[in-house]
Amino acid sequence: MNLLFDTVIAGFGLAGACAARVISERESVLLLEASAPGAGASGIYAGLVSPLMARRARAVWRINDAVNALDRTLEEIDAAHVKSSGGLIKPARNPEQASEFNDASEKWPEHGTWYTADEARARWPYLDTGYGALLVRTGGAIRLPAFLGALRAAATKNGAEFRNEIRLRGWSEDKEGVIVHTDQSEFRAGRLILAIGAGYLKHDSLQALHLHPVKGQWIRVEMPQACRNMLPISGREFVASDGEALVVGSTYEHTYSHLEPTVRAGGHLLEGAISMIPALEGSKVMDAGAAIRVTVPGIRLPMVGPLPGMRRTWIFTGLGSKGLMLAPLLAEELPGYFQDPDSIPKEISVALSRGNR
Repeated sequence: MNLLFDTVIAGFGLAGACAARVISERESVLLLEASAPGAGASGIYAGLVSPLMARRARAVWRINDAVNALDRTLEEIDAAHVKSSGGLIKPARNPEQASEFNDASEKWPEHGTWYTADEARARWPYLDTGYGALLVRTGGAIRLPAFLGALRAAATKNGAEFRNEIRLRGWSEDKEGVIVHTDQSEFRAGRLILAIGAGYLKHDSLQALHLHPVKGQWIRVEMPQACRNMLPISGREFVASDGEALVVGSTYEHTYSHLEPTVRAGGHLLEGAISMIPALEGSKVMDAGAAIRVTVPGIRLPMVGPLPGMRRTWIFTGLGSKGLMLAPLLAEELPGYFQDPDSIPKEISVALSRGNR
């Protein structure tokens, strides 16, 4: 049987969309999605670009490469407008965090600038902080649906094909390539990339991989007038504009009994947002949602590479909350990894168990 596609990509989240855009410049690509594009964790209204991350403002893996890859991707797909300008604010919650944020600004001056409490209040009147704030100048927020749409348009222009409502059932390799089994038909390809996020839980052959699902809930609230020109904020919760409302997220639930958003979690998110932005007091919750992010425990970096015992079936997953920072970078590097799998950095290579990490 002749190859129908050079590469089939399963999953249209950030990983799959970025990979389709890059690979379609060189090869014929088919992208399959079980539901609608961005239906999983990549489907939230807005997501953060945060090169200096989390409670200690630690630099994201390969920070300069990651920032440059995202900016380059936005420029190449004519989507610079989907990212907010002006940076991202990280308010300090206590003196220890203020010290860590100040240290981060000194270590990474090209990315961050520290402001004392008085300076922060004068600069951002809507922000409530008694300890100062770190402005991550290379950070911001991205309207995810628009970003995914631009990635799809670029890949389509390159000749990629997209098919929705097709569920992956399995795959098998032979000497000629990979046979991709779906609930509708079979496709033959030279390579299969599994960018299925939480969909890995439905495939027994992937259960041995060192992956962990985390439920994240978010809410969307009315935007007060005082917040119309607000920069995205990343504290215990994040707050970012999607152009019409404010998106507040996200919970990190390692154990859960269902995938529906809860009123309780929404209340906690709104409470945390109000503690940073008092003007949100009384804002109406317009929408809520939940999705599963996949992480690699311990390392908390993505997992990329051929599945154990296979040559043509690859996985691209484990982006967690770093999808916007790392998906464009790793997608750009995929063609090189295909040519030389040994060039994949060890910290993101596929492993079977905790003992291998």
